[in-house]
Amino acid sequence: MELIKLKELAKRTSIEVRTLRYYAKRKGMPNYKIGRTIRVNPEEFEEWLSQFKHSVETKKEAERNLDSLVNDVCGSYR
Repeated sequence: MELIKLKELAKRTSIEVRTLRYYAKRKGMPNYKIGRTIRVNPEEFEEWLSQFKHSVETKKEAERNLDSLVNDVCGSYR
């Protein structure tokens, strides 16, 4: 199991060390405290981070969904 310091994780992810420290202390980011140093398993970090991904609809999908919703609502008033 690879454990890296927050500074290394910051380089790999372009997330500030300060932000990573906040995530570790307050947001449940998996970490290991060794002495006074916080270390992270990159695989565990990626898994933790993936829970925050949102599915993004394309503009056309969003328009189709909106059109369908409007038709359903307006159709019920006819």
